[in-house]
Formats: sequence, structure tokens, C-alpha cells
Amino acid sequence: MKNEHCEADLAASAELAELQALVERQAKHLEALEAKLDNQEQSLRHVLGMMIEWMEEGQSREAA
Repeated sequence: MKNEHCEADLAASAELAELQALVERQAKHLEALEAKLDNQEQSLRHVLGMMIEWMEEGQSREAA
């Protein structure tokens, strides 16, 4: 009976370790996705700024 409890404890410990490793991998993956999203947001803001500047320059040339 005691041996059965030890085996169950070992199995539970192994499963817990696997779950903890999975959570760590998912957290790292999430961090990478957040960094990629931040980079894409900065790029989009830059492009939009350039487009606005280009449109404003075109309007000022037409007015002149």
C-alpha cells in the first residue's frame, strides 16, 4: 500500500514538472509574441507618420 502511494506521488510529481515546463515555454512564447507585436506597432506608427507627412506635403504643393 505504501509503495502504491510512492508511485502515485512520483507520477504526480512528474506530471507537475511537465506542466511547469509547459507553462515556462508558453510564457517565453508569449513574451516573444509581445515583443514582435511591439515591433510591428512601432513600424506601423512610423509608416503612418510618413504617409501623413507625404500627404501634407502634397496638399501644401497643390495650394501653392
